[in-house]
Amino acid sequence: MTPNKDAGDPLGQNVDFYVGNNANQGLQAETPSVSYGASFRAVAVYATLSGELRFIQNIKGLDNGYNGTTNINGAPAGWLYADGSSANWQLDNATFPMLDIDAGDPDQTYVQEFTSTISPDKTTMTITDNDSPWTQSPDNAPNGIAEDVRFRPRLYLVWRWIQTVQGNSVSVFYPLAYTNWQVNFYAKADFGIPPIKDIVILNGVSSDGSNTYTASNAPPEALNMTPYFNFVNVWRSS
Repeated sequence: MTPNKDAGDPLGQNVDFYVGNNANQGLQAETPSVSYGASFRAVAVYATLSGELRFIQNIKGLDNGYNGTTNINGAPAGWLYADGSSANWQLDNATFPMLDIDAGDPDQTYVQEFTSTISPDKTTMTITDNDSPWTQSPDNAPNGIAEDVRFRPRLYLVWRWIQTVQGNSVSVFYPLAYTNWQVNFYAKADFGIPPIKDIVILNGVSSDGSNTYTASNAPPEALNMTPYFNFVNVWRSS
C-alpha cells in the first residue's frame, strides 16, 4: 500500500475536506485533485492455476481522539463541539474487525477500481486498487471545533478460486500476506471558532511501508459479509 499524492505536490497532501473548505461533511483520504488517498498494488509469480489474486480488507478499528482531543469531561473525542461536548465515530451494535465491502458485492474481496494483468511473458500477475475512506460527520457538525480520528485497516492478499459446494458456486481463499495502513484524520477550527477548516495533518495516510508486508497463511479476521463496515459505522454522542 502506497500513500498517494498529486504530481508536484511538495506537501504530499492526501487528506482533504469531503466538500468545500470545511469539515461540515467530514474529511476524506483524497488529494486536492480528488484522487484516491491510498494506492494498492501486489505482484506475484504467475502459474496456470485455477483462480486469481485478490485483495480482502478488514477495518481493525477507529481511534477517537488519537491526537489528544478530549471533551469537557476529559474523554477522548473524535468530534469536539464548541461547548465542550463531543461525538465519536464508531460501530452500531457491532465489533471490530469488520469486513470492508459494498452492498451487493458477490463475495468478500475488495473491489473499487480493481485491475488484474498478466505480464507479456506470462511470468507475473499484478493487481491494483485504491481507497479513499470518508469519515462522514455527526449531527450539528457546523458547531464543531475539532475532528480527530485514526482509521485503521488491514489489507490482505489472497488467492481466490471458485468451487462448487452442494451445487452452489462459492469463493475459496488461500491467504498469502497482509499489510497494515492507516489514516490520521485531524482538523481544527481557527481560534476555536466553528466551523472546522484547518487540516492539521495534510498527509495523514501512512502504511507499514510501500513494499512492506507480512507473509501469512492465516485467514482474514473478518469474513462475515453481514454486517459490513460501511453499513454499521456511525457518529454517536460521547
